[in-house]
Amino acid sequence: MPHPALLITLSAIPVVLIIGSLLGRIRVGGHRINEAPGFRFTLLSLSVWLPLETYTRIIVDLIQRARQHRIDEFRSIVGNADEPLPHFPPLPHFPEPVLKAALAATIIAASFVAMPLVRRSLWEGWLSSTKGVTPPKFLVDLTNAILLIFAVLGVMQGIYRVDLTQAIVGSTVLVGVLGFALQDLLGNVIAGVALQLSKPFAKGDWLLFKDERLEVLDINWRSTRCRTVDDLVLDIPNRTVASETLINLTAQRRAHGIRIPLTIPATFPPENVKQTILQSFANAPGVLQEPAPKVYLIDPNHPNAAYEARIWIDSEEHLPDTLDGVRTRIWHALQKAGLTPPQKTSH
Repeated sequence: MPHPALLITLSAIPVVLIIGSLLGRIRVGGHRINEAPGFRFTLLSLSVWLPLETYTRIIVDLIQRARQHRIDEFRSIVGNADEPLPHFPPLPHFPEPVLKAALAATIIAASFVAMPLVRRSLWEGWLSSTKGVTPPKFLVDLTNAILLIFAVLGVMQGIYRVDLTQAIVGSTVLVGVLGFALQDLLGNVIAGVALQLSKPFAKGDWLLFKDERLEVLDINWRSTRCRTVDDLVLDIPNRTVASETLINLTAQRRAHGIRIPLTIPATFPPENVKQTILQSFANAPGVLQEPAPKVYLIDPNHPNAAYEARIWIDSEEHLPDTLDGVRTRIWHALQKAGLTPPQKTSH
């Protein structure tokens, strides 16, 4: 039959489970703690370690003291050193490695429970509510890695008494070498954090970057993934993005203006040219009628006067087709209105 002290200790397991289930109902960031990955494993390992640790460190010590007290009383009453002492049954013993392994598993599993709690309370809670910034995935991953590293170091030094001093000192040179080798990577990570905090663009925005129109697909810890109008995917390092001047074409709203340079013989009246071009924009596919298109005379002092048409679009994805249709309409409208140079004929 199991020892009564052991039975009392094991009876604490349901208590641990009940307390854990009550704690699991606490909400952090709109989610229950028991929904976090690793919560059940943490509760299970804790229900194994805590009763055994309580039994080994506290109950066994109390029983040993009580037994010693009875022995002392027996000796004081009998007073005969040759009289056999009271016999006590041996106490159950749990190996120290088992207790250490159970505690280590609890701490490691608890770090996985803490990861979504930190994300919801710090990044999704504080950062999103105060800064209006969606936390980048790589920043969340970095936080998770730090929590796991601290848990592992705590287990190594606090439970298994591993001396990390020599390892830390010996790794200083290695850290310096790795830092030099990974300076580009670290630069991209830092630039990625700056981009996420300043929010010059977001997923789905269209950018004018190095004379190239790009749609932002994703911003991760190292680079920004974009797609061109030709459906090509570019992976641009964050440090490159942060160091260049870019224009967010859709930051305020999807609709934005496009300027189309035109050259038309200066012999034609500007009023007729402008009216003809504006009429060609009516019902043009991809061209918004509000705000209304406009045509400007830029430079009339050359044989071919410089004009500039401004149209408004709301779809960068179809920009090549829109510009092709607009230029085709302008050409036909000018031909029909006779606003083109006369063709030379040979005799």
